[in-house]
Amino acid sequence: NLEDYVEFMQELSNEELTYQMKLANVLVLPSTREGFGMVLSEANACHTPTIAYASGGVVEVVDDTRTGYLVKPGDITTLQEKIEYILDNKDVEEKLGLQGRKYVEEKFNWDNLVSQ
Repeated sequence: NLEDYVEFMQELSNEELTYQMKLANVLVLPSTREGFGMVLSEANACHTPTIAYASGGVVEVVDDTRTGYLVKPGDITTLQEKIEYILDNKDVEEKLGLQGRKYVEEKFNWDNLVSQ
């Protein structure tokens, strides 16, 4: 009954995708095969906290406990706990979202990347 709790959206324009991401309480990426995890930095840019499996390039994008949470790959129990924690604590959601935006601005700013 996942459909009772999650809305699946398809074929969104870039504007609609950004709008929906800003509305989200959390973005969860339970993938063990992500190269960089661009969607995580996009979520952070929208002030949306992230939860992802700690694998691949994802560890370069999510600053654990600062912008979201990294979970051991395959650990569904902890993944669920982190989702519930954010959903049950609006102040945590807001703090992670603000810190996520700041993190993206600092770490993935084009001028900073060029100078490095």
